[in-house]
Amino acid sequence: MYSKYTICLLLISIAFTSFSQDVMFWGDQKSNTLNKLDINSGEVSVIAENQHVIRRIKVDQQDQKVYWTEAQQGGVFRANFDGSEQEKVVASNFSISILVLDEVHKEIYFTEYGAIKKCNYDGSNVQLLIKNNGLILGMAIDLASNSIYYTDSQNKLLNRASLDGSNIATIFESQNILYDLVLSPKDEHIYFSDRTESKIHRIDYSGANLTEIMQVEGSIGSLGIDHYNQKLTWIEKGNGIVGITNLKGEEKAELLNIPVSIITGQDIVLEKRVQPTPQATGTEMEFLVFPNPASTFVNIQTSMPPAEMKIVVYDYLGSLVYDKELESDHNTIDCSQLSSGVYLFCLKDNNHVTIQTKEVVIVRKD
Repeated sequence: MYSKYTICLLLISIAFTSFSQDVMFWGDQKSNTLNKLDINSGEVSVIAENQHVIRRIKVDQQDQKVYWTEAQQGGVFRANFDGSEQEKVVASNFSISILVLDEVHKEIYFTEYGAIKKCNYDGSNVQLLIKNNGLILGMAIDLASNSIYYTDSQNKLLNRASLDGSNIATIFESQNILYDLVLSPKDEHIYFSDRTESKIHRIDYSGANLTEIMQVEGSIGSLGIDHYNQKLTWIEKGNGIVGITNLKGEEKAELLNIPVSIITGQDIVLEKRVQPTPQATGTEMEFLVFPNPASTFVNIQTSMPPAEMKIVVYDYLGSLVYDKELESDHNTIDCSQLSSGVYLFCLKDNNHVTIQTKEVVIVRKD
């Protein structure tokens, strides 16, 4: 699936996502545009014009919207994947750089210099979470642990706070400049880039067990993570390379080769998500999941022999939250401990082949 493409453009920011189609978004400061590449067909289209300094790009694959920050105009913008319905959802007189989406609660987390704020997807209800606190160049959220993790590159710190901005704590102090970070909630690991030595490190949520994952040739840029396939992606800014590896730093490969002559102080951001893909078995069968939305329980009904089937459930980050063989053709799954959000219920056979996948919304009433 990973093909190599050579794009002779001035790239500033990239977001990549895999679902029903494979697309890549990037900012081009030479033409001042936000662009989209259909990776399968190679077709390139302009999504938005007059975008001078794009800092970050994030994709909401549920709504099929692309969000980006633009420094000169000051704000967070969004559009449909085809560029229609473009709008500024957050206006600012300051430079908005980092952008994180909470697709469950439909909220945007963003930074203004060293401050962290959040708002609703439509830009309403802007809240200041963390006051000016150095220079934030990387940020990620974990809904399960109710936490924000962010790098303070000015003070060379890795910090954690509650999602409401309280309980700020430094979990790691470095002698080097810390840049971007991504989270692996399944293992409770943080992966962050060391800009001084061009390395990727892993550390526990607690700040313990610092481990060097890999050395990167050239100046390291932003990181991305594929939660479903457990892959880590990174940017080699000076070499124009987008690399991919497993979470141990092994089996490294070149995902994209992007020769660039000038990058004006910006970095490429890779955001990649892969949903489990239903695989055909040649057997027509019934697979019902109800109620949907659900709160405390979900019923599973299938026409296949239960001894040959199992239900596997993933949260929206790709973390495994349930894995159990079916006991009968009518089963009930307790969902009372699941947080509100979108989950994938996968029906698999005993060879671990996915037969069907259903998307279920869990809504907490407490």
